[in-house]
Amino acid sequence: MAVSVFEEREARSAPLASPVKAEINTPSDKFLTIQKVGERLNLSRTTVWRLMNQHGLRFIRIGGARRIREQDLEIWLERHSVTLNADKDGRTED
Repeated sequence: MAVSVFEEREARSAPLASPVKAEINTPSDKFLTIQKVGERLNLSRTTVWRLMNQHGLRFIRIGGARRIREQDLEIWLERHSVTLNADKDGRTED
């Protein structure tokens, strides 16, 4: 059976099936509002804004809204965690 030029062109331009994500609810898929971040950390919205603008808490803009990926919040918290009684190598005293 012969394929017409139009059918061939349509087959080439058809969108490919998108891959299905193995895990839908991974931390990188969740976006938090400034209010939700404040609730999690028990901070005011103003303090969360300050963390975003002056202390490197990453966010994205969606239209006029700003959202913080849950994964970025976790990374930021790890980087800014403090261990007391640690020597310069990061070991704690026993």
